[in-house]
Amino acid sequence: MSYKIFLLLFSLLSFMYSQCIDYSELDCNNNENCDWIEDITTMNCSNFNGSSSCESYSNYGCSWEFSWGGWQNYGSSCVGGSFQIDNSYCQEIEMPECSEMMESECASNSGCEWIEDIELENCYFAWSESNCQAHDGCEWECEMIWDSSLWQDVLVCDCEGQYQVDNGYCQEISVQECSEIESESDCNSSEQCNWVEGQVNCNNLENELQCSYNNCDWIEDYEWSACSNYNSASECSWANANGGNCDWSWNSTQWQDTCSGGSFQLDTSYCFGDSSFCEEINYFLGDINNDSNINIQDVIQVVNLILNQEYNNIADMNNDQIINVIDVIQIIDIILNGEI
Repeated sequence: MSYKIFLLLFSLLSFMYSQCIDYSELDCNNNENCDWIEDITTMNCSNFNGSSSCESYSNYGCSWEFSWGGWQNYGSSCVGGSFQIDNSYCQEIEMPECSEMMESECASNSGCEWIEDIELENCYFAWSESNCQAHDGCEWECEMIWDSSLWQDVLVCDCEGQYQVDNGYCQEISVQECSEIESESDCNSSEQCNWVEGQVNCNNLENELQCSYNNCDWIEDYEWSACSNYNSASECSWANANGGNCDWSWNSTQWQDTCSGGSFQLDTSYCFGDSSFCEEINYFLGDINNDSNINIQDVIQVVNLILNQEYNNIADMNNDQIINVIDVIQIIDIILNGEI
């Protein structure tokens, strides 16, 4: 079994690396992931001054021959005229990083997003007329101003207005953690996440610690109150426990027990929301088809990811954000060692 896996791995990797380098010019130009590099050298047989160097290009029509009247090399020379050596080849097109892409490239790449960043700048007053007119929003304005040193009006021009500066850039789309997703629909739209229905009623939780622990939202709410608003010992004690400095004691003026202590901020904060949450699905790294087994089927899927230049974090064995032959080798190693 191990020998068969090795042979299949060898054939798959050979196919991967022969994709571009072994292509003909026609196949290369028909593959959007490959680029044909022209490398043609023109040479002439007469440039070779020795028989060995001349004969090494005999396939191109060169030959070492004796000619009457020649004085160099005892009358012999390399003949055959000019020829071309075609060293052209096909190579894989290296995909640029998101940060290196223009807006059109960025928009067509599913792993990148274009960030709009447009600022307004003031037109520079010392610009020349041509520089001023080259910027949309800038105007070249002139007026006659009295110059007291010259005792006459002089023409003064400057560039006025504002123009837009486009600082837009392309950046890699960051993958949101499951725990950061708040809506059920967004959670279930991710293959790596699962929505867990809450088992706790948030409205019944009485303190911030319990509320936060159960994935609920603690709403802070304060309002002004006064100890004199509470007319029983239990109410006065409740107010005292919720921000007041109240005291239930004998009031000689009213000849009865009252709640005293002045005004205070009453803490009416409460727990609200849904205790449901989004969690990451537990999976085996390398189990691409999620069948609880790592086998040759997973290897084939990783190879397809590489060929299609796609990404799947389950296949990223060394967590370097790139799917390549290193990940394939690590999965094969798991299979051969029977680790799963």
